[in-house]
Amino acid sequence: MWEKEPFERTLSDRPSRGFREKFPPFARTVSLLFLLTLSVWFFPSRYLFTSLAPNAHIVTVSGLVRRAPEGTPLPHAVVYSDRELAVTDESGVFELKAREGTKLRFEAEGFEPTSVTVKRKEPIVVLLFPEKPAPGAPKTSAESSSDAAGGGAPGTSR
Repeated sequence: MWEKEPFERTLSDRPSRGFREKFPPFARTVSLLFLLTLSVWFFPSRYLFTSLAPNAHIVTVSGLVRRAPEGTPLPHAVVYSDRELAVTDESGVFELKAREGTKLRFEAEGFEPTSVTVKRKEPIVVLLFPEKPAPGAPKTSAESSSDAAGGGAPGTSR
């Protein structure tokens, strides 16, 4: 049979050699160390372990928590973010750290919880409204005394 001339050989006719056969162990080790050095140079660890969120700046947020109808300070209300928890003092003042764009949650016993999104480092004033009683729940002494004094809801009669 006729044999192919050397210039007619194609790539598929050549025997393939793997990566291990092409490079000696020393060359493989050196190339691996070189690649690791480049990765540390271009991607330092401070970039690997930080949040990739667009608004990941941490700010100190402070503000006041007030009772809704009167606007009086609400002491011992709980304020928390994704990072910290704070309790308001006797004058309703709080301070904590949070990331921009996260929600602060405000809770107090007897009041409806609410949330506020952190936008900038500026004071926040939050009004908490009293919880509405569940339908069919017994009335408190304050509600029953206001009903007896004629302070009931308009349009209701007994």
